[in-house]
This record gives sequence, structure tokens and C-alpha cells, in this order.
Amino acid sequence: MLIPLDRVLFGVNPPAGMDLAVIGHWSMLLRKHAEPCSPVIQVTQEGDYYRVHDGRHRVFGAIIAGRTHIEAELI
Repeated sequence: MLIPLDRVLFGVNPPAGMDLAVIGHWSMLLRKHAEPCSPVIQVTQEGDYYRVHDGRHRVFGAIIAGRTHIEAELI
């Protein structure tokens, strides 16, 4: 399912944090392909919003790539 990136929520950051190289990789990959990779992230629905459980780097990569929606798997 496609979800809007402005409806994405994040949990508490793990101790390791975010890896900028991984975010850059996803950004370039998502810029090169017109269609979304599927599924990109795993989310649970919380009202009108979606909490990310797996795929934080991919979400930030999609934002940097200029995407408005991202392919997600509802768990």
C-alpha cells in the first residue's frame, strides 16, 4: 500500500542512530526508479498516521529523493 510521507511517525531512536551513508544509498536508489520498491517499510496504523517499525533509513531517503508517498507493508 502507498502511504503519504507526511503521515509517517517514528519511534524512539535506537542507540546506534541513523547511518547517513545508508540514507544516501536509498535516496539515490529512489531517485533513479520511477516506481516504488515494494514493500519499502513496515508500519502499523495509528488513526490517520503510520508508525514506522522497519525502514527509517528508507523513509528519509524517500524524503530526500523528493517522493510524496512510499510503499509500505501494514503489520
